[in-house]
Amino acid sequence: MDATAPSPAPKRAGFIALFIKLGGKFISLLLKLVKGLKAGKIALAGGSFAAYALLFSWEFALVLIASLLFHEMGHMWAMRRYGMKTKGIYLIPFLGAAAVAEDRFPSRKAETVIALMGPLWGFAMATATFGAYFATEEPLFAALAGWMAMLNLFNLLPINPLDGGRVMKSIAYSVSSRLGTLFLWFGIAAGFYAAWHFRIALLWLLIIAGVIELLGEHRRIRRVQDREKVLAALGAALGVPAEPETVIARIALVHGHLSEGVTGTYQPALLDKNPYTGSFSPREWMTYFVARIEGAAKRALITRRKLLGGAEYHATYIPPELWLAPSPHDRDREKADRSLDDDSPLFAFLRDSKDSMPTMRPAETALGFLAYAGLAVALIALMFAVSHVPAAEAALSVFMD
Repeated sequence: MDATAPSPAPKRAGFIALFIKLGGKFISLLLKLVKGLKAGKIALAGGSFAAYALLFSWEFALVLIASLLFHEMGHMWAMRRYGMKTKGIYLIPFLGAAAVAEDRFPSRKAETVIALMGPLWGFAMATATFGAYFATEEPLFAALAGWMAMLNLFNLLPINPLDGGRVMKSIAYSVSSRLGTLFLWFGIAAGFYAAWHFRIALLWLLIIAGVIELLGEHRRIRRVQDREKVLAALGAALGVPAEPETVIARIALVHGHLSEGVTGTYQPALLDKNPYTGSFSPREWMTYFVARIEGAAKRALITRRKLLGGAEYHATYIPPELWLAPSPHDRDREKADRSLDDDSPLFAFLRDSKDSMPTMRPAETALGFLAYAGLAVALIALMFAVSHVPAAEAALSVFMD
């Protein structure tokens, strides 16, 4: 029998029998899925189906969309396990699908697990499809399994924002921020080379997304570092540990003392000089204290750099939350008194930990890399097994046309 010829009728009958047996359950699941989708999602799904049906066949478009949805359901499942709020799955014509969350990743470990769950579920679907080949001897199942494995293996490429890029980015950032940033640059460079050399238009979109994420990571890390520097500076000036609530409590205590005119019994380092002459009222003490707090916070963020001629300049960005004090000549008592309320911008800045992302421990980092590498090897092994199935390629060609 010719290995390139389509499979005989008895094998087709096995495929039809399996579809009849599982078709009702699949349709029921599909109806529940459609019921939960909003109009915009339905429009995107319809556009995706039409696009893939034009490129291939409508049957292959259904299989493609089903595999994309199952892959993204793995991400959604993991997001919910970590307590993240989700918006749902969006099918994007010609670009695939995306599981969209409302929250940020709570940790590098969570980002790694969530990124791996999509390809893992995709591998499970491909394995089940390959199992259907052994049950029916229909080579089309083997071909579809190989195609699904290839799709998920592509997602494991270490290029951000693909799943593999997210995994390796989290691993790199868990080692050090510098290594994480270098990895993002490496992903952008690798994507640029692949897009140019292999003429893959999709990679240009991935490069743009990678640049946007790199800028976001840089902003996030800069804000976390600024917060840590300000906490350290204020903690040292006030003689307390550099912890948000401890620093805030000491600032509130000193501010309260000064508002009551208690200046002789409590002299922290921030009040070591008197800029005024003559009488020094409680309001002036409070204004001065706020100005010294602001100065200490700003000095923590100043970066001194030398020009070619040896001259120095100060390069820094001061977050708006650190502009606290009214002018020493401003006699607006209300503005001075409210500068360090409990809901002040400074206290909100010190308490703000949303940009902090806990890294993985060394054992978790190693386990994440092993899971990533093991999943990639398993997908390659599945594709290798499919390549030895007679008539699989021919069956897929007929199915796609």
